[in-house]
Amino acid sequence: MQEHQLTPLGRRLIDAAHLARFRTRFANARAEREAALRLVHDNYVSAGLCSHATPDIIYYRPLGLPASRMAIVQDPAGRIVGTLSIVEDNALGLKLDHTYRSEVAELRSRRRRLAELTCLAIRHQSLREATAVFFTLTRFLFRYASWRGLDDLLMAIHPRHLAFYRRFFHVTQFGPRRSYEDVQGQPAIACRIDLHTVTRDVAPQIRRYYWSERYRDDDFAAGPMPQEDHLYFCRRAGLSLYEVDSNEARSA
Repeated sequence: MQEHQLTPLGRRLIDAAHLARFRTRFANARAEREAALRLVHDNYVSAGLCSHATPDIIYYRPLGLPASRMAIVQDPAGRIVGTLSIVEDNALGLKLDHTYRSEVAELRSRRRRLAELTCLAIRHQSLREATAVFFTLTRFLFRYASWRGLDDLLMAIHPRHLAFYRRFFHVTQFGPRRSYEDVQGQPAIACRIDLHTVTRDVAPQIRRYYWSERYRDDDFAAGPMPQEDHLYFCRRAGLSLYEVDSNEARSA
């Protein structure tokens, strides 16, 4: 397949020296997770993706499962300026199941190991800074997903962002445009990244940035969210206790 070529702007955005200013890792303390979840909430409210009347964090049960991880980006001052979570397929389901159940089921029927990228949020700043945070987040989680032996990363993308994701990550659409109930009915398209072919199909600059960096096992060794934190965030998010069966969640 012919490689995608980046525009001059795209090549400027993949500026290794600038990207290196930001540190990406998994959140490993309640305060870090809380700051990240508040950032998601603030971004969602600003974009009209959730109501002002909701609690001040965005949280849902699969985020607390053992195979879920929350990545954060810190700027040179140590402030959390971005977050993105990865939720591996589980008995509680993925957010995409709410709108694309049959399409996700078809991927499962092929015995693909799936994970969903969700709860992306970046602190408001310049386009260059925000893009750098996005690239460092996604590089870290792409490499983690490969380390975990996953086949596909799934995501719901707003139609206006589809061209960007196709150019940079060669996403393929596996579900039509629909009203996405988890974001106030905003339009979305179900897309996936095949982790086995993405390095072949993306532009050379993307390949060098995303896959030349060496990660150690220690970089991915952060444990799951502690059970007490999961229950704390469920309460903070207003989930009724009868909906929060921690034993069920831990065995899913």
